[in-house]
Amino acid sequence: MSSVIKDEKFNYLFHLLIEFDKYCCNHDIDVMLDRGTLLGAIRHRGFIPWDYDLDVSMTWANYQKLLDAWKHDPLPGREIVNWELYPDYPSFFLRYIDKTTTEIRRASAWDVAPAGMSLDVFILIPLPVDTEEAKLAQDSYIVYFELMDRIKLNKRTREKSVLKLMKSCLQEIEQKDNRLEVCERLKAQMLKGVSDPDYTHYFLTPIGIRKLCIYDRSDADEFTTIQFEGRFFKAPLDYYHVIRKEYGPGWRYFPAKADSYPYIENLNIPYSIYMHDYMQYFEKQQILSDYAALKDAELQDLLVHQEASSTIYMLELEVFLARFASFGKANAYNLENLPEELGTLFNEYISYQISAKPRYWNLWSGLDDSWLEMLLQKLLNKAEYLKASALLDLRVGASTKPLSQAVQTKQIRLNRVFDLATAEDCKDVALVIELLNEIDSLDPLISSSAVADAARLFLIAEEAEKTGDYAALKMKAEAALKRFPESPEIMFFLALANRRCGNEADAIVLVKQIRKTSNNGTLLLRIDDEWGDLL
Repeated sequence: MSSVIKDEKFNYLFHLLIEFDKYCCNHDIDVMLDRGTLLGAIRHRGFIPWDYDLDVSMTWANYQKLLDAWKHDPLPGREIVNWELYPDYPSFFLRYIDKTTTEIRRASAWDVAPAGMSLDVFILIPLPVDTEEAKLAQDSYIVYFELMDRIKLNKRTREKSVLKLMKSCLQEIEQKDNRLEVCERLKAQMLKGVSDPDYTHYFLTPIGIRKLCIYDRSDADEFTTIQFEGRFFKAPLDYYHVIRKEYGPGWRYFPAKADSYPYIENLNIPYSIYMHDYMQYFEKQQILSDYAALKDAELQDLLVHQEASSTIYMLELEVFLARFASFGKANAYNLENLPEELGTLFNEYISYQISAKPRYWNLWSGLDDSWLEMLLQKLLNKAEYLKASALLDLRVGASTKPLSQAVQTKQIRLNRVFDLATAEDCKDVALVIELLNEIDSLDPLISSSAVADAARLFLIAEEAEKTGDYAALKMKAEAALKRFPESPEIMFFLALANRRCGNEADAIVLVKQIRKTSNNGTLLLRIDDEWGDLL
């Protein structure tokens, strides 16, 4: 649908980002890279190749400063839009747009506000300190967004507290025809933390999510800079911490497939001209009113659909519980002497529990933690850390039952694996040493894993950079690769040692193998830094 090739759009959006960043700087407004753009900066040092937009964020206080600045000093040909500025616009977060271009997406399809090529500007709203008030503020935002956005229905699952609030709001609207009154009440609740001077956290205001991302106050109030497409922009001081919160421990890895791109764009035709050719014939307010009624009906259907779908998948998960029950108690077994039937059940259960549908509906079977502890250990033994994390996250997110001590221990060990990888990404030598020492004392299995070996090779490589002696790195990397012949991270250090020792041909063979087999974005960046001129 787009009349703009990807490189043209990326180049255009990049200059739009520079322009907006400069405007904010001139008006003492803090804006930082966030979400997909922050991920792109860390993992690609620029645009994610299969992405199609740019994301920045600012705190509520900076958002208010932006609104005030724009009243007095708007930029020609540009506009900021959200539903506070244009009540019929279907998003609370801002878009910074170029009105001299065309961009048609859900948010602009009914010509209710200026539109064009845009940046997404997400708002970080303070959370009340009180735990119950904080939870209600988050739930209120999710329901508020659904009721205000007439056009897009988020079909993803929600927590029970959100569903309960949504159901009561829809019932009240149906009985009293007071949609705006209900929405204003939700808005007041979601903004309750704004007046709390002691707030410690923010929540981010995107769309189409099940659960909001929570930031520590320091995540949004303290900054560093990060490179994006050769230029530096503000980012959270601990941006690795933020990106891990938003995308989970698998953020380094490229997805299996990219999403489609359905939008109509043109850099040469103003949106208003494109739209007015045919939008002038529509009764837009009537259409939007009809959409609101339709959206409410869809939300009612969704509540029923979610309940039915959850029930269906829970029945399937309960079959697994019955099969586990047939083996008695977990303490009667250990991983070294599992019956073949139980080993098969372990594999089937892990695959099903972390598959798309149970995760989509946020369903946990209720499997006893004594069995879960064995499942996690099985995954740790095989170094399947992302699977273990997915299983554990589902248990934590879908059940209010406290974790057993044994499972908490596995959680700590799993977190240390990801902490170690992050410390290496940051080139934090002291933290890598600290974490390796902790892992050595916690778990001999992880201590002898490919992740730990790669971290030790990192330390040797950092020392070799100072001394110029790469012989020890080569020897250690060769030994590690014999233990873990498929580890691209270990291959990298052997390739590095080979290059420094003058064996460029051997290094290139390894590097090409890594590029062919690895989807670890940060590792591939290292390769580009070291061998980009040859590859």
